[in-house]
Amino acid sequence: FSQDKPHELLKELLRIAQVKIFFHRMYHAKVYLIRGDWDRLIYGSSNFTAGGFIKNVEFDNIEEIGEKKLKDIKEFFAYCDLHSTAVTDEIIQYYEDIQDELKELKKVQKELKDKIKGSYTPAF
Repeated sequence: FSQDKPHELLKELLRIAQVKIFFHRMYHAKVYLIRGDWDRLIYGSSNFTAGGFIKNVEFDNIEEIGEKKLKDIKEFFAYCDLHSTAVTDEIIQYYEDIQDELKELKKVQKELKDKIKGSYTPAF
């Protein structure tokens, strides 16, 4: 998670969506299926956060999909479903319990990122 308090993020997401986590595989795709009068598929770089949809520079594609494409997308989500774990209160509690370690990790990552950024400044 790039967010400082993943347990809070997970609690909020559970209020509006089914949430699953890949623990044993790297999953980097961002795919959102919006069902309604017209089914829409959003895929690209944006995370499901304020940064991903409001603050950051992201690249996404939004397309209206028909029944054939919807079938393919459902197969993709079925695959994901088989290889992920539903977020539970226990998982949220785990992230809350390790909050101090996550905070320390973020601090070390930021220090390293700042150090790397400070060592090279391109001339534009």
